[in-house]
Order: sequence, then C-alpha cells, then structure tokens
Amino acid sequence: MAGNLDEDRAPFHGRGPKSGRKGVKWCLIGACVIAVVVVLIVGVAVGVRRHNGKKGGNAQNSALTVGDAVNKTCSGADDVDLCVQTLLSSFNQSHVSINGTVDLMTLASFPRRLLNATRSQMTVVQQGIDELVLSARNTSWERAARACNASLYDSLPMLEEIASATDQKNYDAAKEGLAALRTETADCAEALFEALNLPLNVSSSPDSVNASFTTADGLFSGSLGATLYNSTVAFSFHLSNALTVITNADQGAGAFAGRRRLYRRRLLAQAEVDRNVEPNYVVSANGDAEFKKVQEAVNAAVNLRYRKPDGRIVIKIMAGEYREKVLVPKDLWGLTVIGDGATRTTIVWDDYTNPMNTTGLRTRETSTFAVEGRGFLALDLTFKNDAGQSETVHQAVALRATLRSLSKGENAMGDGLAAFVGCYFLANQDTLYSHSGWQYYYQCRIDGTVDYVFGNAAAVYQECELNSIRTVGQNTVTAQGRTSESEPTGFVFRGCSVDKDSADQHVFMGQNHPYRFVYLGRPWKPFSRVVFMFCELGGIDPKGWLIWTTVGRGSDNHETAQYYEYKNRGPGAATEQRVAWSRLLSDEEAEDYTVEKFIHGDEWLVQVGVPAKIWG
Repeated sequence: MAGNLDEDRAPFHGRGPKSGRKGVKWCLIGACVIAVVVVLIVGVAVGVRRHNGKKGGNAQNSALTVGDAVNKTCSGADDVDLCVQTLLSSFNQSHVSINGTVDLMTLASFPRRLLNATRSQMTVVQQGIDELVLSARNTSWERAARACNASLYDSLPMLEEIASATDQKNYDAAKEGLAALRTETADCAEALFEALNLPLNVSSSPDSVNASFTTADGLFSGSLGATLYNSTVAFSFHLSNALTVITNADQGAGAFAGRRRLYRRRLLAQAEVDRNVEPNYVVSANGDAEFKKVQEAVNAAVNLRYRKPDGRIVIKIMAGEYREKVLVPKDLWGLTVIGDGATRTTIVWDDYTNPMNTTGLRTRETSTFAVEGRGFLALDLTFKNDAGQSETVHQAVALRATLRSLSKGENAMGDGLAAFVGCYFLANQDTLYSHSGWQYYYQCRIDGTVDYVFGNAAAVYQECELNSIRTVGQNTVTAQGRTSESEPTGFVFRGCSVDKDSADQHVFMGQNHPYRFVYLGRPWKPFSRVVFMFCELGGIDPKGWLIWTTVGRGSDNHETAQYYEYKNRGPGAATEQRVAWSRLLSDEEAEDYTVEKFIHGDEWLVQVGVPAKIWG
C-alpha cells in the first residue's frame, strides 16, 4: 500500500521464478472457447505461412505443431518461459505430443490449462501460508502469513468464478477477477517482503526472490517465508499469463459484444439517480428507527439477501454521526446506502498504522468503511477517518473498495464492484483505497495529504473535487498500483478539479508559491496508470508527477508507468515543464478512457442505479 514518501515498499515486478511443479488437473471449462480459437486460428495461419517459408511447400511441412502454437500463444505473456513451461508440462501430463499437428480442440484448451496451473500454484501458496503460521508463532513471519491469508483466503472460489466467466465468454469479468487476484497477491508479497527485513541496496534487491534470507526471527521461519514469497510471485505470474491469453480471446470476440449496450438503452431516459426508493431498513443515530448502528443494518441486509436472491436492498441512513467501522461483505451484493446529504450523514472511525506497528493493523484494516459486495451504490454521505496526522500516524483509510467475488447472485456474473454519487471521503494519508474491481465516483469530494487516492482498481472519477491538505512536505494525489501491462486497471479523472482554490499557499522565503509541492501522483508500482482529462488543475507543481522513493532513493517504476493528461485547464495544466515520463494523449488515445470503455460502465452502472445520462 502507499506509504510515506521515504518509506520502504517492495516493488512487485521482475520475472517470476520458473515453477517445475506439475499442475493439478482441474476441469473447469467444458466447452470450447470459441473466441480463443478465432484468435489462435489467425496465429496458426500466420505461423503456417512463416513455417512454410516459400510458396509451393507441401502441406505436411507447413502444419503448425502444438509446440509452435504454445510458443506463439505465450509470446506476449509477462513471463514467457513460465507460460511455455506451464502449457508444455500440461500437454505432457495429458499425453499429447507437442510435435503433433495442432487442432481446434487443443487450441481451445489453452485457457483451461493455464487456469489449472494457476489453481495448482494457489494451492502451494495456501499450504505455505499454513506452514508459516504454525511454525513461526509470535513473529513477524506469522503476522505476514496471516496478512497473506486475509488477502488470499477466497482465491480458489474466485478462480472458479473466473473460469465460469471465461466459459460464458464474459471476458471482461474474467479479466477483472484476475487483476483483482494479482492485486491481493501483491499485497501478500509486500507483507512477506517487509518480514524479510532486507535493506534495499545494490546487492540485496527485492527482485532477488531466490536468495537465502536471514532475519532476526530466525533461519527456519525465514526459509519458509522466502519459499512462500517465491511461491506467491510465481502465482502472480501464472495469473498474468492467464490474463494475457484471455485478453487475446476478448480481442477476438467481437461477435459476442452485442449485449454491451443493453442496459444503457434500457434506462437511457432516466437523467438523475433515484434517491426516493423505499428503504428496506432505516438507521438513525437518535434511536428513532429500527437500527442505531449502520453495521447492524448491514448484518440484517445480509440475512435478507439469503431470503431475497433478486433485486436491490436499500438502507437509509438518517442525518447524524455514526462512529463505527462498517464492512459490506462479499455475500451482500446489490446493496444501496443513502444518506441525508454528505454534510449531514457521516460514518467515522480512527484506526491507523504507524512506523513501529504498535496498532497491529495493515493499511487495508484501517478503513472506516469497507465494500466487498458487488453492485454496491452509496449516495449522499461522508466516509471519514479522523485519526489525524502526525509522525506516529501514517495510513488511515476512510473507505476501501475490494473485489472479493465475481458472483452477484445465482447465475449472475460480471457486474462492477461499486459506485459512489455525491459522497465525501475525508482523511489525511491514504484517504480512498480504490483497491480492486470496477469503480465509479461521481460528484464526490476527496481530501487528503499523501497518496490520498490509491490502489489498483479500474476506476473513473467524474466531476469530483480533490483537495490537498497542505503540509510542510509534499502532497501527492494518486498512488496507483498496477503491476503488469496485462492488468486492465488504472485511475481516470474526468472533468474533476484538483486544488482548484489554491490562493492560500505556503510562503517560502517571503514569496507566495502557487505551485509548491503538490503533485498529481507517483508510481507506486511499475505499471502505474493514471489519466487526468478535462480537469481543472490549480496549485500543481509544474513537473506534475513525482518519482516513487524507497528509503530515500528513487525506484525505477516511473520508467514503465503510464501518466497521461488530456485537455486540462487552469494554472496547473501547463505541461511545458512536466517530467519526461508523462505525456499528452492524442484524440484517438483519449477514447480508450471513457466510462464505457475503461470500466465497462454500460454493463453495470445502470443496473446499480446510475443512469447513462450521467456518464454516457
């Protein structure tokens, strides 16, 4: 997660270790994946022509082998060697000759084989977590292992849902799920890396995942921890390889894309969010309603969901301050919460992390409000963490939104995670944790100091107000956590304002500095992706973006980050002095960052209650 400007973080990148482990057979996808076949047939045709080398060659010599098809399929993977090894090992287990001629059924089995291997590797990771918990009690290793368990405990069910989505040709949902699992895996790897307690220097790099580690907690647990770290990294690359193949399938599935505009057409005439829906439950801080606590109403909604498998459940939260932590669990899909206005209804708590870890909390655990149920909608309320800011208070999250399941009820797959309309997110460091899944924010306010919008969701923030709370150091608006080019994630800010009212600035050496130390973001992970378009930029430093630092030295994340701007305005919008590793988008490129294309809003926003006239 995003940390202090000089705090050590483990960059999750580099090539994963090769895994010679035989994959467990795991038949999930019975039908042929037609779109994969379409894509690979094209590759076969190209391969045949290249293999033949000249016109008039005989048919026997021009046939593409299974081994050739594997090499072509894996050519764009994050870890080509691991991808090839995984598929070839799978064919060896099923007694298919890699020198035989490839056929349609074999081509269609590629995604299944990669997902089987991914599940097998996840089983290895889970076994490693269990071993570490048992053998390293009361150490930093046990804490790291428990953190991994919290991140990955439901990964196997998620993989089954990804396979089901792929079988249904719902490739967008499958990619969303794979990206979410990679995000959880990166969180686990980061916790393990911190337990390794290695100094960051030239001879000791977090990329050296096969090194022998010695820690204050002892060699035995350290060895298990290093093994688990290796297994976790391998799992991540299995995920990204599967993501690459399914992305290729999606690109060849144009014939199946006709359903995308269905929901947009259905309610196109609706212009505003409906705030007058009849609630199932009402919460009042004064005690004059069924519940006094928000979590009590959420728990009741969970029970109602078991009896009511269809339709939305609505909770009305009356004006007042609700001092509590709230979790919307993954089993509670289709929940709407409505406040009496963001200035009148506030949910607040004060958990935080600190340098010595005396609170015992991970960043994700500090959130006042956490959303894990799909199809969530929040209207007109404030999420706040009032832990404050000091040298002993670091991360303190107001809201976290995390994708933990692709299911939205029986036989319903692929909806977005969460939408927020007219809400405030108020805290200091790490205010809004857009962790994973598809997320949408409309006319919201977000206040903070450092990395106050962070995570690895695919998220669009439209007409939102972002306010940097000025400190004596540097303010960074975003810290996006994309770890692979194959992940369809990133942050897109459309029509937002950033520090629009920036007249009250720091005075330095007697001079007013309207662009002092406020940056649009810094690359938390190697493929961080952030776009500001049609925004009003106020007091932004002319450089625009900042390099991520670890223990006082810069990382190289910015070399592969994707930081874009497009048709912004205001005193901070001038790009002449921007860092060389950011750039302007062309008109054609900007079309990829709409609500419809980037978070597939036409597939789910109308369903949850956000009409197309707002975002279309």
